[in-house]
Amino acid sequence: MKLNKNLFPMLLTVLAFTACGEQDAEDYTKGAVDALGTYGNVYFPTSSYNVELDPTDPTTYQIELSREDSTQAVTVPITVMGDNDIITATEATFAANQAKTTFSLNFPNAESGHPYTVTLTAKDTYYMKPCTFTVTRVKWNDAGFYYDANGQKVEGYANYTEDLMTTFFGVPNDTYPVKLQERDDKPGYFRLVNAYGASYPENEGGEYDTSKDYYIIIDATDSNKVYIPEKCEQGTDYGYGNIIVWSTAGYYLANGKADEAESYYGTYKNGAITFPVGALLFGMANYNDGGMYDANSKGAFKLVIDPDKAASAE
Repeated sequence: MKLNKNLFPMLLTVLAFTACGEQDAEDYTKGAVDALGTYGNVYFPTSSYNVELDPTDPTTYQIELSREDSTQAVTVPITVMGDNDIITATEATFAANQAKTTFSLNFPNAESGHPYTVTLTAKDTYYMKPCTFTVTRVKWNDAGFYYDANGQKVEGYANYTEDLMTTFFGVPNDTYPVKLQERDDKPGYFRLVNAYGASYPENEGGEYDTSKDYYIIIDATDSNKVYIPEKCEQGTDYGYGNIIVWSTAGYYLANGKADEAESYYGTYKNGAITFPVGALLFGMANYNDGGMYDANSKGAFKLVIDPDKAASAE
């Protein structure tokens, strides 16, 4: 960050619960009574997967399985529960002295736009912590446009006015173009791509992950009830862990409190998405156990998807 990396002195009260990460390899329940004692106490290093694939991607996914005792070669049958008419599993095969292996989940008949979920366990094991797997095949299309400094129309981007970093850092409310996509099967369901990566004016090299894309999901399918439905990691770390974006309405909805969400929805009107003051949440994974703080303190957050409509409404 080009400005002061120290925390902004006046932090607001923590609202949400701490962030959840992937399960550590040591954090598992042993399958202590394997059938015939042959599997070597197998376990899933990762407790859950939420996978989104383009409809053109292969309809298969690799899951990792580990074991404590790797002395013998062994084949472990996998039990699939849930949408097992759509998702099937191969067996997991360990060679002698092999502590980790993978097996395949296959879902050739999965329809686009529909999430499928299964729970996985190793057959004939006891007390083994299961693994959940959800897959959705989704097509995303480029959306939005803005006009550059020369007045040229640039499609597939929206002008984003930022009012989240000010929760922790004394930075300006920058306005800058960010790549925008919309779900093909869900008009009004958007995602900002790498909003806090290279395009963010306050960033410096090395502060953000370039190995994959990071998203801010915005559900504007109801133009009067816009919200961010899930915690969105941004792949940017200023020394306090990955920054995380959410919305207050999304938090309340995730916790079954729809009535309390009513005052915190944003709107999608005249080609732009806005949120009320304090209706967004911001946190960092290693700061206060990933607690979330009130953001959009100036009410400046704005995503202009169609500048022509926005201009005509002024």
